Amino acid sequence: MLVSQYVFHHIPQWDKTIYEISRVLKNNGYLFWSDLAIPKIFVLLLKNMVKNYGLYTINNIRTHFKYAGLEEKYYEKVVRVPMITHDLILRKNV
Repeated sequence: MLVSQYVFHHIPQWDKTIYEISRVLKNNGYLFWSDLAIPKIFVLLLKNMVKNYGLYTINNIRTHFKYAGLEEKYYEKVVRVPMITHDLILRKNV
């Protein structure tokens, strides 16, 4: 089991981190992931200005988890103005 809580938005190459998580997670192991995600328009506007933070939409994250072999078991979007948190529980496919 791995837990990632409010970490990914601090990782510039978050996509590579997903594949590393998948590599080290045992078969049928779980990842509990919770973090912020921003609207697509902000990703497009800010990606050339912000180098030290991960910029992604929740769709980006979910797609990369899927391609890394992590099956989504649970998803919840929690709106707390001004932040939106996304909670995921994923299981590594055998």
